[in-house]
Amino acid sequence: MPAVDPKDFWAHLQERLAWLQREVERLIVENERLREENRRLREEVTLYRLFQELQPQSKEELPELSAEMLRQAMEFLDRLPDEMGFSEFFDRAEQEGIESAVARDYLLTFLREELLRQQGGRLRKTHRAAFGKA
Repeated sequence: MPAVDPKDFWAHLQERLAWLQREVERLIVENERLREENRRLREEVTLYRLFQELQPQSKEELPELSAEMLRQAMEFLDRLPDEMGFSEFFDRAEQEGIESAVARDYLLTFLREELLRQQGGRLRKTHRAAFGKA
């Protein structure tokens, strides 16, 4: 067995240790990113399931908004992005001081009138929503 120079061996060990430390740091960052993504997705799924459970089965159960509430709902819709998740919809409503029950009524009205379209856990404005602005 050839003799190993202790200095070379020590340098190799130091390089290997430095690489391992970098890998551990990278994995910690990646783990944190994945935890945050998991938390966000779980929240999105929870809100989506909640919405599915609360969604009325027949049209007569859907809310009828007064003219003033409908005007406020349309103003709120105009301020929303073209695409969002359910949590973003309710977060924005909360930021604007809209009660969750009212936000739910807005959402159901937007879906019924096809101003928003549900695609999985996402909501997208439709051409009808854009047309209503004109």
